[in-house]
Amino acid sequence: MTSFASPWFFGPYGQQLRILAEELLKNDYEVYYLILDTELSVGIHDYNKIRDLDTSKNNVIIDEDIWHNVKFLGGIKQINYASTNYILSNNFNEIFDTYKINCMIMCMDINKLVFDNPFSFKSIIWYPNHFTPIENTNKLKLGQFHYIASLCPTDQKLLQTTFPEKRIEYIPHIIELDRVKKDRSTIRKMYNISDDKFVILINSGNYDFQNRKSLDTSIFACEQFMKNKENVVLFIHTYNLKILDDTNNHLSIDGMLRLEELLGYTSIPNEQIIIHEKLVPYDDILDIMEMSDVLLQGSKSEGFGMPIIESQLLGVPVITTKFGAMCDNTFYGISVPYYQKCYDNLSAGIWVTPDINGMSEALEKVYIGDIKDTSEYAIKKIGEIMSREYIVNKFIGLIEEEFTPLVIPNKNILTIINYDECLNKFRINHNIIDKLDYDMIKSEWVIINNGLIIEEESLANLLSTVSHEELIFLKTNYGEMVYPTVEDIQNQNIIIDKMIFCIKTKYLKFMDKDMDQKYINYILFKTFASKLKTSLYETVLCTNK
Repeated sequence: MTSFASPWFFGPYGQQLRILAEELLKNDYEVYYLILDTELSVGIHDYNKIRDLDTSKNNVIIDEDIWHNVKFLGGIKQINYASTNYILSNNFNEIFDTYKINCMIMCMDINKLVFDNPFSFKSIIWYPNHFTPIENTNKLKLGQFHYIASLCPTDQKLLQTTFPEKRIEYIPHIIELDRVKKDRSTIRKMYNISDDKFVILINSGNYDFQNRKSLDTSIFACEQFMKNKENVVLFIHTYNLKILDDTNNHLSIDGMLRLEELLGYTSIPNEQIIIHEKLVPYDDILDIMEMSDVLLQGSKSEGFGMPIIESQLLGVPVITTKFGAMCDNTFYGISVPYYQKCYDNLSAGIWVTPDINGMSEALEKVYIGDIKDTSEYAIKKIGEIMSREYIVNKFIGLIEEEFTPLVIPNKNILTIINYDECLNKFRINHNIIDKLDYDMIKSEWVIINNGLIIEEESLANLLSTVSHEELIFLKTNYGEMVYPTVEDIQNQNIIIDKMIFCIKTKYLKFMDKDMDQKYINYILFKTFASKLKTSLYETVLCTNK
């Protein structure tokens, strides 16, 4: 099992792997867990040690006995590149080959993976898709996995079209509510809400710069619906970055959605709004859902949308955006057609803009009781396709299936070199070394990373065996983007005309101060330049050093 999330973190990825691990242990599998967000020494680590290292308070209470039977692995090294920490695929190979691990189940977004080698073991990605079509970078990375477990039927079809030769299984998340139905009036008294009120619940996080949950359009839909309705309460349960990272009191919120400021731009009376921003136990969230009349989940995209399922299991209808998993998982309620497609500039993918008018009209239908009561059907359907037993058996089928390795050229694509000031040593990818030698580099592309401290003589020695037919590039600004990106290098998508500075030389001289600022102190060189079928610019580099 592997994810950036620990199995006791409150979010869905760690939670799902935790449940799956519990069941695989019961089926006599040997289970390992590799947490990608924590760099640990190579080896197997005790559960108690791992928990002690977790400074986050955002975790759930789990069965401690189970985790003493799970082996927690170390050995992951994060590669910092352009202020982002990446994980190399060959790092997994080294760890898993050492412990003879047969199969990996990964549950997370895969934007921080870089494939410098194909996986040497059976790999399953439990993939939360957010875009249609599949976002280009993720498309290339998904192609490296042996199996893709899709979270909804719509995405399964999309993935099958994208990867016609690949095995794509529909395996949703496991949803279980071991809970006795509570008295709604009793719950409402805890929040000073009377029984005659119509409660709209918006339940989501407010923790990304993309506003993926689209809180603004949901609130504007509520504003439109609530006009002249004094008996309606808007209950917003949300959490932001400061709450998620309670160990950092100086976390910047620049660029984040400011909820109270947004509400101040609406005509919704203050007395009809309840803002609840605390991280609370899971059962308290279910209480809030159960006391509500409708859950409004008008996101731009959802990989799965767990609150949508939980709300329906509690007998509360949902209003969702008719896009991907949200549409597929609306069994009791209304899935509203989106207003238009839109482009997410951070992830470079296509998702949608929710329709304010459509959501307002859907709220009106729920308010007047103009929707079919399919609550019993929803509970039965969810119980059939999202039960623990059903999902575990689907995964066991993939684990036990005969393994056919992917046919991928076995070559290193990318090496990243930087300097560790704390250790006073170099890092080649995740390996720590004292001295750089050219024969250590086996990849097609090499990046000498930002902030590298290296003497001119050392760099000259490093590059001294590079033929003059090979290229050295200074990594440059292109518009507002740094070019080329890791993905450009990995996908061999290099356009020389975009590279402002290109040198055809044996070794690289140092830049002067002004050039250092202009070219951001990145050095990139390629060891197989003949593959670039384009004209090359030869430029003489002058320096004051």
